[in-house]
Parts: sequence; structure tokens; C-alpha cells
Amino acid sequence: MFLEGQIIEFLDADQLKPGYVRKQERDRLQVIDPRGRHLSVNGDRVAIVHCAAPEGEFPRVAKTILERVHARQSEVDIALLWESLGNSPREFQPLELAELFFSESTPEATSAVFHALSEDSLFFRRNGLRFVPKTADQVAMEQTRRTRQRQREELREQMTDAVRRLTRGKSEITADLEPVVDRIQSWMRNRTADTIEGILEDVVGPTQARDAGYDILLRTGRISPDADRFLVTAGIEENFSTSVTEAAA
Repeated sequence: MFLEGQIIEFLDADQLKPGYVRKQERDRLQVIDPRGRHLSVNGDRVAIVHCAAPEGEFPRVAKTILERVHARQSEVDIALLWESLGNSPREFQPLELAELFFSESTPEATSAVFHALSEDSLFFRRNGLRFVPKTADQVAMEQTRRTRQRQREELREQMTDAVRRLTRGKSEITADLEPVVDRIQSWMRNRTADTIEGILEDVVGPTQARDAGYDILLRTGRISPDADRFLVTAGIEENFSTSVTEAAA
């Protein structure tokens, strides 16, 4: 296909980007992007061919095209599109999927589908310029993974808020803060890896995390006011364990 003078969208680092084809030499295209940068693009990276336009009009025309594409992208119901394929295992071209969903395979409709499926990989896997529907099992596994990831993020946000309250030293130690104090105490005592370490480092800085933990444990009565700060922050027991004492006897 001869593409000189055409506005296209092409894959660049797995992102679909607009460009204007200034020159074509066999399978190599000399392309400029909306910022005026010159790029060399393989012809097999071209996903969408929009329309011809004068080079001077490219930025304005491309902006208008992408605005319409993004508007149509918001209409794409990816789950409905996936269900309509009936667990088909084959690869689909974006224009096929656009025809199926929008009942048209115009460049803008095709681009809208391409962008939608690229940005949300729950139901489809991209293979080059084509898309492969995932199996029901794959979708269920991904949904479970996303749910767990979201739960971990929510838990981390809650713990971060609790640590901020504890480090300010002004909040009453309520029931919701006790589990966080428990984790700080376990981490300080056992020196085992724990999410709480990273949260403390984020809140007070990497060099102050153990000192902040000590202050929290002291204020909440988890350690004695007479406890040696250095030993506690180093995770060293001030007293020998019973087994060591008995062995020395």
C-alpha cells in the first residue's frame, strides 16, 4: 500500500501513535509525529491508515481525528465484544472487531477498538496488530488477580494512613491501630521482611524507620521506657533467652 501523504497510527514501543508519512521506501516509512520529530517506521507497524492531508495540516487534522477516536473508544464495551465472539480461539484484526461492534470498519472505529483493547487486557491479548480473545478461565484468573491486587493496595493505603497517625503521636490508640502496632513490634523484634517496613520508610524516610517504630512502641506501652533504644532498633534482646541462661548455668 502506498502511504505517502497519509495520516496513520503506528506501533511505537507498543503504544499506538499518530504520524504523517512523508516518504516511503519499500517497507520503510519516513514519518513525522505531531511534535515534528522524524521517525523511521517499518510498514508492518502501521495499524491504522486514516486519510490523506497536506503536511502543514497534519497536527490539526490528527488532533481532530484522535478526539473523535477517543470519543468512540468510550463506547466500546469490551466484555460484550468478548462475549459475542463465543470463545473463538483465532486471532482477529481490529477492523473485524470494529465491524462486529460498531457495524462499520472505518479507520476511526477500528482505531477506537484498538485503543480500547490495548489499554485493558482483561479479555483480549494483543499479538502484533491482531487480538486474541482470552479463554473464560484466563479471564477469571485475571479478574481474581486484579481483585487481590486492589485489595492489597487498599490495605496498604489503610496501613499508611494508620502509620501517619501513629507517627504524629497525637491520636488515641484505637482498635484499628492495634494490628498495625502489632506488625511494627513483630518487625522490630524479628527483623523479618514486612510491608510495614516499606510503609514506615515512605512516611518518615529510610534512615528513620526503625527509630519511628521505637517511638511508636514506646508511646503505646509495648516496650519499657527503660529499654535501650539501640538494642531495640537493632532487634537485639536486652536479656538472654531462657535456653541461653540455662546453658550457662
